[in-house]
Amino acid sequence: MSDNTNPSSQSNGHSIGDALRTIVPNASKSEVQNYKKQLADIAEGDPVLFITPNPLWIAQHGQFAYDTVMDLFATHGLPPPRRRDKNSKAIFHFGTLEDMYAVRNVLQGGLAPNAFAVPISLRALHPAMQQEPVGRAWYLTKIGERNSDFVEDNMFFHVL
Repeated sequence: MSDNTNPSSQSNGHSIGDALRTIVPNASKSEVQNYKKQLADIAEGDPVLFITPNPLWIAQHGQFAYDTVMDLFATHGLPPPRRRDKNSKAIFHFGTLEDMYAVRNVLQGGLAPNAFAVPISLRALHPAMQQEPVGRAWYLTKIGERNSDFVEDNMFFHVL
């Protein structure tokens, strides 16, 4: 598996609250508390994908389409009614990074191709392709009861 991370913001050993304030800076205190509760159930070291919505993508495709893509991230490859997001449509718990990328690749390859966009540097060369990604992808790993490591993957939602 290739390394698809391009860190734009990184934190080592900061509190989970600090990580959430970076990832979702406009979240209300109750939203942050809900995210903390969801992260509390995740085993130390397990990979977590946190997706923040792109309002431009939602304006283009609609909230229903956004929710559908998030539901695919939450359920693909799992037996019904299991979900990997506890209905948050934001925090997705995977067993391994390989599982996370497998779901991403299936969605990009056919289940939700419109969620993935051409990178900004190539948009002029591909004006007919999707210009906005569905959101921003962050990896968060719990490294202790109160600590986390996190990074944004700038290329997760881009077609390469």
